[in-house]
Amino acid sequence: MGSAFNAGSVVRAVVVCLSVVGVWIPVAAVHSAPSQQATWKDYTSNEGRFIVRMPCEPSVSTGTTESDLGPVELFTTACSGDNIYCSVIYQDMPEGLKRATNDVLGRLCDGFVQGSGIREIADRRDVVVAGIPGRELEGETKDGDFRLLVRYLVVGRRIYTLIAGVSVDEPDTTRATRFVESFRLVTK
Repeated sequence: MGSAFNAGSVVRAVVVCLSVVGVWIPVAAVHSAPSQQATWKDYTSNEGRFIVRMPCEPSVSTGTTESDLGPVELFTTACSGDNIYCSVIYQDMPEGLKRATNDVLGRLCDGFVQGSGIREIADRRDVVVAGIPGRELEGETKDGDFRLLVRYLVVGRRIYTLIAGVSVDEPDTTRATRFVESFRLVTK
């Protein structure tokens, strides 16, 4: 299938839903036409305590959503360009939430798939990043034009969600993997 990325001023929006332990949060990812080869640069979030390599200048935003256990604040760092969307979203689980990490990871993945309507294209994978438990899933949008790589990491009460998306016209997911693999935590 052809992708809508080939026209100079074409803008394409993909709406994905994240689940924060049962709460749906819409996140819009806007994509534009390809540019020259992107220069990947490290982005440091002192507040989020992470460093990640991004192919474009990110925007940072915050928002709050309600959950069964009270408000949950979300912190999003995202960029899109050169046919790629990358974001790191982090939030702290509400006090008093007592769920096993494996249960949280399963709920997050299930919620993402149900909320976004993507079709999973590979088995979910448990990952460990610098001793931190996580889970990955890969999916394709309903229209079949876009592939997503999503990685969840749980550090104490904090959940990190890394999302990278590329056109299905891209021969592989090297850039999406490059983004997700570049993520690392920093100490205070």
